Amino acid sequence: MIKRILTAAALVVGGLLTYVYLFAISPKDVVAYHELAAPVNSEVFRAGDLVAISPDGQNLEGRICSMDVTTDDIDMVPLSKEYSNSLRDHVPDFTNLVNRGKGLVGIPGTDEEVTLAKADRIPFVGHVSAVRDASVNPMMSQDCACAVARSLIKRQKVCTVRRSLVESVLVDARYADQDGQRNERTIGVTFRAGSIVIPNLELLTCEGPALNLEARAPAQEFDCSTVGGHQPDVFLRAKLGVIRESEIEEAPTIQ
Repeated sequence: MIKRILTAAALVVGGLLTYVYLFAISPKDVVAYHELAAPVNSEVFRAGDLVAISPDGQNLEGRICSMDVTTDDIDMVPLSKEYSNSLRDHVPDFTNLVNRGKGLVGIPGTDEEVTLAKADRIPFVGHVSAVRDASVNPMMSQDCACAVARSLIKRQKVCTVRRSLVESVLVDARYADQDGQRNERTIGVTFRAGSIVIPNLELLTCEGPALNLEARAPAQEFDCSTVGGHQPDVFLRAKLGVIRESEIEEAPTIQ
């Protein structure tokens, strides 16, 4: 009897973990669906922007400046979609799932419904920003180069945004200055692999406080593709390809 109870408990726990890991969906799944990394919920990053990364290479410190990219270099693709988990669309609810498991070991099921707080579908309005040609090598203005130099002196890594996913969020009417006002935030970003390196900082002529060249670290390239990542459940759903994109009926437009 004890063995059957323990087996049933294991089925419930295992079923719960499976339900959470495979059948759930969150905005982070939208990021992974678009093959982006590093969910950031931060300021707006667009393709061609230079971003400071913490000295340990783990955290985004913020936007520094932008490379001299033109509209011909960048693709801005608007998105007004909704996302769902195809497994969730085709499996029974959690109660039935557990009852089926109990039936397999000869334990009576229960009619008591077990509900889990989770979203069935995730709407998304925003855009994807991407460098059109991966081989494009834009220049930096003098001011931008000086800003990068100051980040490098702080031992920060400097990475170039290759693609970003920017969400447009409707502002609560109580706090909006005008009807239909929207705020933008970056929820996903990927970087070019090679970081920005300026080997000869002494050649720069920068306005403002002098560059503290004594504090600089040896010029060394950093692999920006290692920045960020996904939680295990998001990573697993992305690998299984269970997230689906579809049109939003009467989708809101970005003002």
